[in-house]
Amino acid sequence: MSPLRLCAKVLGVTDTTRPEARTSTFAVAKSGFTSWELAEALCKRGIWCTAGNHYAGFWHKQTAGVADNDNGMARIGFLHYNTLDEVDRALRALDAV
Repeated sequence: MSPLRLCAKVLGVTDTTRPEARTSTFAVAKSGFTSWELAEALCKRGIWCTAGNHYAGFWHKQTAGVADNDNGMARIGFLHYNTLDEVDRALRALDAV
């Protein structure tokens, strides 16, 4: 299996001393895809993913140049992918689309 070359930008709290301020849900974006197209492509690869604004009015502030602010972001909940193999499978699917 080839190495994963996924490039990611973390939006939100990145301070590793404050894990209580983070959740296991991540908004993801990929060039060339709307949030809905990305979610659909991931679901076709067996990775449950949703898209939309998720009642979050801050997208326009934190995602300039990354998100389709009219449609929000695609979102993966790693709560459901909780072994290293499952997380790796989800990240490989994101890399593959």
